[in-house]
Amino acid sequence: ILCNYKTWEVAKLLKSLEVDRVHVLEDLLDMYHFRDEEILLCEAFANAQDVFLEDSIKKPTIEISLEKTSFGGYINFHNNGTPMTKQQFNKYHVIASSVKAKGGGIGFAGVGAKVFLASKLGGEIFTITGDGKSNFMASRMLRTEDDVGMEEIDDLSKIFGNKYKHKYGTTYRVKLNEHGYRYFKERVSHIVQFWWNFSLLKNQFTVIIDGKKIEPYDPKD
Repeated sequence: ILCNYKTWEVAKLLKSLEVDRVHVLEDLLDMYHFRDEEILLCEAFANAQDVFLEDSIKKPTIEISLEKTSFGGYINFHNNGTPMTKQQFNKYHVIASSVKAKGGGIGFAGVGAKVFLASKLGGEIFTITGDGKSNFMASRMLRTEDDVGMEEIDDLSKIFGNKYKHKYGTTYRVKLNEHGYRYFKERVSHIVQFWWNFSLLKNQFTVIIDGKKIEPYDPKD
């Protein structure tokens, strides 16, 4: 009891260590050794497949769409898996805290697609989860020069304008600079086939890019 009391007394005197959130994300991004665009796509796909498998989603589908803007563009990843609960949504915005059990799931648990906030190609991610126009939760995560932060959003027109309608499931809308947009525009289907061809061959989920279904590469054809 005395030992526990002394530990409690010391704990009262301790100050929590500061965390450089940008540097943490940069270090995690560097651990992959692949292009930032491919990391973003693979994390978005891994998060979707985790939900597809865990909840046995019927006709699991990932839809990708690209939008051109003056600064580059946006890429949208939508999956029709079960939307996040409020608790999951809150935890999703904590860096290195995961809604998954330790060792469970495919993606980089605790970081996922938001690791792209550290990329020089992006720096802004919108997340929308729910079942439509009214029953949803949405946020904007943004990197500044020396920090990352988030704000909750209650009006989807602030995110999409009139160009995109959120459907049942979860959407990641990611800002891209001109280089990132061009890379995705030219290669996104090839990135999907390279990293996720096994899933396509086994019909684990369907991928649709700008309205076109992506077929797997089958060397037997």
